[in-house]
Amino acid sequence: MAHIVTGGVGMIGSHLVDALVERGETVRIIDNFARGSMDNIQGAMKTGQVVVKNLNLEATGFPIAAGDVVWHLAAKVTGIEYNRHNQYDMLQSNLIMNYNVIESVRKQKPRLFVYVSTACVYPHDAPVPTPESAGDIGDPEPTNHGYGVAKWMGEQMVKHMARDFDIPCVIVRFFNAFGERDYYDEATSHVAPALIRRVLEGEDPVVVWGTGNQTRALVDSRDIVKALLMISDRMLTDETMYEGKYQERPFVFNIGHEREVSIRELAQTIIELCEADVDIVFDTSKPDGYPRRAADTTKLRNFIGWVPDRPMGATLADMIQEFKEGRSHT
Repeated sequence: MAHIVTGGVGMIGSHLVDALVERGETVRIIDNFARGSMDNIQGAMKTGQVVVKNLNLEATGFPIAAGDVVWHLAAKVTGIEYNRHNQYDMLQSNLIMNYNVIESVRKQKPRLFVYVSTACVYPHDAPVPTPESAGDIGDPEPTNHGYGVAKWMGEQMVKHMARDFDIPCVIVRFFNAFGERDYYDEATSHVAPALIRRVLEGEDPVVVWGTGNQTRALVDSRDIVKALLMISDRMLTDETMYEGKYQERPFVFNIGHEREVSIRELAQTIIELCEADVDIVFDTSKPDGYPRRAADTTKLRNFIGWVPDRPMGATLADMIQEFKEGRSHT
């Protein structure tokens, strides 16, 4: 069995490639290198089990064999500032990319298709912790609206494809992924790596967008990969998957947890771990985005018996060390 990983040199994709290689699997990576780096898969490449194809998924699909497992992690992903001022670009790029990938899957019918979606599909006023059913509305939070709509539309394509063409599929919605191999660039980075870079580069005071009271559920990318593999293992081996209580088709899972942390607490923790003596200023003229974010993980726990559990401080310490050693992507 071979695995195709779109976005396989990115943060989460490269950790997935590492995990698959450790299992002895062969992997074909498809990436356009807009954000990812070959540095992320140096170890995996040495095994001889990985082939990399530089391909623009906004222009074309790709060949799939009947026995392949396809993991679609590729996306145009940026920070809140770019997202809210470039909604059309985020919508267009991700719609086209998703269409080309899903059409390739529809035509060639792999053994399993894993479509990676996002908590950005949920509306601004979704209940917290947020259950998967809150994604049925299709009106994502405004600051990430273009990206969220594109991901939501991709979900609808996957749902209809799975039912109409009898293709095994699963949809996963990530909550605030972070960890080693994250992106620290000023224009597109998310909150944790952005704060780490600015603190370590000596910004004082550190200016944080919004009130600082908004919360997030930060999930280590390696925990996300662990959950992905546990889900796929179940999908590939349980012959009763679409019988009895598991007759949902396709399955939709949040991958996250319910441990909310405020942006204020996140910033303070990063400053402490960096051993920096700096102040924090909150720029309330900038948007908070979602006021709260945490995942209802009932479905995930019932399906695989586990939810992501790595402590935030441990992940932040790894990221700080990565940045200090010059291994980060900026």
